[in-house]
Amino acid sequence: MKVKKISVKSGEDISEKLQLEIDAEANNQLKIIIPSGKYVISKTIKILNDTIIEGDLKRGVVELFLADKTNNNMFTNRDHKNGNKNIEIRNLVIKGNSANQFKPKEEKRLSYCNFFYFKNAQNIILHDIKGYDCKQTVMHFNNCYNVDINNLYCNEMGWSGISTSGTDNIVAKNVHVIDTGKETMHSAIHFDGGVGSYLNCKIEKCTGNGVMLDSKYSPLSKAVVEANCTDCFRGISLSGDHTNLLSNVLIKATTSSHNDIGIMVSNSEHVFIDDCILTDNNEVGVLLQGKFGGNEVVIHSSTFSNNTEDIKEIHQSVKNYFVNNNVPNQSIYFSLKEKEEKKSIKEIVDNYIDNCSVCGESSHFVYHGGSVRESYRCEGCDASLRHRGQCQSILDLYGDGEKSFKELSSNKKFRKLNIFEPGIIGPLRKYFNGFKNYKQSYYWEDIPFGDSKDGVINQDLQNLTLEDNSVDLIITADIFEHIRKPSLAFNEIFRVLKQGGRHIFTIPVQFPLPSKTIFRVDTSTSEDIHILPERYHIAGDGGKSLVYTDFGKDMLDELEEIGLHTEVIFLDETNDHRKKNITFVSTKG
Repeated sequence: MKVKKISVKSGEDISEKLQLEIDAEANNQLKIIIPSGKYVISKTIKILNDTIIEGDLKRGVVELFLADKTNNNMFTNRDHKNGNKNIEIRNLVIKGNSANQFKPKEEKRLSYCNFFYFKNAQNIILHDIKGYDCKQTVMHFNNCYNVDINNLYCNEMGWSGISTSGTDNIVAKNVHVIDTGKETMHSAIHFDGGVGSYLNCKIEKCTGNGVMLDSKYSPLSKAVVEANCTDCFRGISLSGDHTNLLSNVLIKATTSSHNDIGIMVSNSEHVFIDDCILTDNNEVGVLLQGKFGGNEVVIHSSTFSNNTEDIKEIHQSVKNYFVNNNVPNQSIYFSLKEKEEKKSIKEIVDNYIDNCSVCGESSHFVYHGGSVRESYRCEGCDASLRHRGQCQSILDLYGDGEKSFKELSSNKKFRKLNIFEPGIIGPLRKYFNGFKNYKQSYYWEDIPFGDSKDGVINQDLQNLTLEDNSVDLIITADIFEHIRKPSLAFNEIFRVLKQGGRHIFTIPVQFPLPSKTIFRVDTSTSEDIHILPERYHIAGDGGKSLVYTDFGKDMLDELEEIGLHTEVIFLDETNDHRKKNITFVSTKG
């Protein structure tokens, strides 16, 4: 191996010198030593195979500063298409000046200003790295293999400390991440897909999840997490995708405290929570939930204290086991569903029997109090009142006498419509299988808008990539309150709808509507300024979604001015409870 110590002076921009040294030894094993000092990086350093970059700590610290307005990754591998291998970087302190970085209008990449960005690379070693004030993420790995991270310290990250997309066999030890998600709500550590991972970390203060494992990008399995998470939205979140499996995860020797939720397991199976401490969490210590639930989860030898609720099992969570835990009233968790059912029987506020407008099956619809919109669920398909109300509006406007959306999905005329449905959850989507002109979308920050992931298009409703006058029907369910500037989105809806096309939507309001819309966040600049206390809903992927707007009746006037004549539709006006639920139908005039 050839060893070179580059000749540089403290304070200078070393980008070109460092790149020249790497390129000069393109076919050889190379070790580059950067002398102690402070240096500027203004261009992305593109690393070749068999290259080691190391800070010389014998005489002091090696600090690298990302130049102001650089708007690019600091280090990456040279060949993103075919990949690179055997890359090591050690002993560096990196600072990002995030306040002076911005995303140019012409920049299409979503991951554009990270300290380390590797794609299709293998055998990567990153040891003894400190990162400060990064615009996006300190380390991101896309489709990589064999990643070894040891002794990483991060503070003040715009996005995350470490993130991955489909990366296998990653080990991250002695990781300490503080104050993340400053630019936008992200997880401090985020592994999306991949087989084989081990994480040992300490997380403090994150607007999103301390540690998030999910399977949107690809299936995730064989993961081990040891963590200490405090002051996060959730300490640890396992968020399985509806199509990709998330399974075989061990969470051990973990402390999760002073978060909203200590550990959440959603749409995941074969999860083991062992020897953990869950304390002082605002909502619940361990939450098992999701469309497919948290299934075959074992909670063993764990301690719970001072949580608002210790263990909560909801939705389709089944076959879970709680063994030898230290909880105030452990016995209640073995019969939690039975107790909820008994309580529900005693507290029925309203009920009726009818056929479900979604699946068509006869059901006993029951209201126990609380949210009318989320109640009266179908015993067959679990569709709530708001979903069934929206579905009935579609049936009334597009059906030929069909009694359910299941029947309507076979209507040849309806199947020919150009239909656009943002979001990834809800009871209607499965019936759109085989529709040639149906488009489903979601909002991801790691792929360009207009691109697809697993057949779902990445779209920003404020700036759609769809053509003018191209869509017959748009369906949105409780989405617009989370859009930063909803007026832009409503105008985009008008633009892409055909003449006479419709937007059939719900927002979390009930009848009678408040008179005025309330904006909870000042979005007049690029930075969110909170006017009212922050409020969040659970997003379609299980994450945390900020509420920007509480809509009022004046929304109807705004839509009329845009050119969208909007009606308020009731599923049942005859009942004092059910008439609170409403659906909006906007027609492009």
